[in-house]
Amino acid sequence: MNSLNKRLSAEKRFQAYGLFAVALSMFFVLILMWKIFSTGSGAFVRTTIESSFFTNIVK
Repeated sequence: MNSLNKRLSAEKRFQAYGLFAVALSMFFVLILMWKIFSTGSGAFVRTTIESSFFTNIVK
């Protein structure tokens, strides 16, 4: 039974490592998405500038 317990504990550890890796990758994907949207949000804003030009042409 000793080898069975070792194998079961190793399997649990392997599953925990896998779950941690998936959670960590999801965290980094969320950070990446946040960074993309926070820096790219300026592309969705339109800036307009109005100006008037007066010319006096004397003939």
